[in-house]
Amino acid sequence: MQFDGGASVQIGKVGIISADIEYIDYANMKLRERDDFTDFSATNELMQNIYRSVVNFKAGGEARFNNLFVRAGGGFYPSPYASWLNMDQAKHTEITAGFGYRSSAFFFDLGFSALLHKEDYDLYSANNGVENVTYFSTLNQQKYRFIASLGFRF
Repeated sequence: MQFDGGASVQIGKVGIISADIEYIDYANMKLRERDDFTDFSATNELMQNIYRSVVNFKAGGEARFNNLFVRAGGGFYPSPYASWLNMDQAKHTEITAGFGYRSSAFFFDLGFSALLHKEDYDLYSANNGVENVTYFSTLNQQKYRFIASLGFRF
């Protein structure tokens, strides 16, 4: 199940501010059988226990100064894992920025995006003779992108 909503405010010809929010219930995901021999009921029950619902949030704005445009924005996406898994670090954040120039003859645009993601993975569990110990590995990703575009109007 997913619900989306958003709002924006235009500030004359100077700029715009917008925000989006989305609710996603990952615990409602289900695998469906297409034959009489497959049974996904145990897997579906496991998914209901492992996943939870989240609220994602995105916001941004753009300002215009004559032919120059400047924009910035970002988004926050929380972990879809249930809290008992202690996987709250499985969230990611995106930060964006850019500027552009537009005239009647051509346009130029340069954008930047940073995706920041940190997640702990449960590699394996073992008994050290006293207790069961779970060994984790941390995935720390940082992806950066620069995007440029140039166009001519004719």
